[in-house]
Amino acid sequence: MASNPDGLQPNNFSRKAKKIQILMLGSGLIMLAVLLAYLFVLLWPSPSDFSQKISGSQKQMICSLFVTSAGGVAEGKVTSASGVAGDKVTSAGGATESKECFEVTLDARLLMLVMVAGGLGSFVHTAKSFGDFVGNDKLMSSWIWWYILKPFIGMILATIFYLVIRGGFLSVGNDAGNLNLYSITAMACMAGMFAKQATDKLSEIFDSLFKTSHGGGDAKRKDNLDNPIPTVVDIQPSSASPKTQQLVLNGLGFLKSSVVRVNDTNRETRYIGDKQLIASLLPEDVAKEGVLNVSVFNPLPGGGISNTLNITVSGAIGLPSNDLNVAPNVQDDNMDGCDGVIESETADKDLPPSTGGVAS
Repeated sequence: MASNPDGLQPNNFSRKAKKIQILMLGSGLIMLAVLLAYLFVLLWPSPSDFSQKISGSQKQMICSLFVTSAGGVAEGKVTSASGVAGDKVTSAGGATESKECFEVTLDARLLMLVMVAGGLGSFVHTAKSFGDFVGNDKLMSSWIWWYILKPFIGMILATIFYLVIRGGFLSVGNDAGNLNLYSITAMACMAGMFAKQATDKLSEIFDSLFKTSHGGGDAKRKDNLDNPIPTVVDIQPSSASPKTQQLVLNGLGFLKSSVVRVNDTNRETRYIGDKQLIASLLPEDVAKEGVLNVSVFNPLPGGGISNTLNITVSGAIGLPSNDLNVAPNVQDDNMDGCDGVIESETADKDLPPSTGGVAS
């Protein structure tokens, strides 16, 4: 079996997402994108809000974008700089229908807009990852909740960045009417799209501002999220022969995603427990005498490669040679001109007289 450079178990097929799971997850992501796009347009301030400075505490009306009536569909008035918006709309057929509206301050409206923008940015990352893994038939069912929670993580992270900026990082003032709306929403989208980098940067800042002693806090937890570095204590059998097909590894820190490596190449691995793994050997591993370097790899986060133990292969029969230029190991004086082995010699006088030929 070919090696797996990603460190994944070759027998992970049972963990792959099923078709119904992929279909439901993909459909949910599409509906979420449509909803976020609708909310983004709904919450975007009207042109009148850009033309005049509005206090962040001033209230505005936010209504649905479209209203369906008996005569058709008519566009409703979304906001008004003065805080007044009509709650009725006349359709193309002349009918009038009431709309559901709610009143919020400009500060609250910008906060909601930032959350929606963060969700949209996170959707870009989520949809790209989903398409890549489904297209390569490598989507695992254990990652489904990551795809579900990722847009909401982007929303919250964009909100945190927005609050940090509003807290004093902008020199234009703290009033919502003085903010550059395009810069704020672009920042929110990028915070959602690059959530990991944004989280790492915040972690970097707070690690410098609130430095703690080594080994404290979460480091004391027994259920640390980082995978441990495995340790191999012994291997059974201690030596291999051409008939050896499996190795039993005993040690510490083994995971379901652990992979046994023989001479730095992944082998099919079966998880027995956190202290035992079984690895399947390939025929070429024991085809000739030598030493096998056996180790265990744990994937990210954390993880790493264990110590290496050596297994001696003895009693192996080398693979047959395919070199056609190698002559048989036979003495030259026992060979005749036709490359046949001479069993006994016959004197010339004992040979029968020759017949035929050309007359002299």
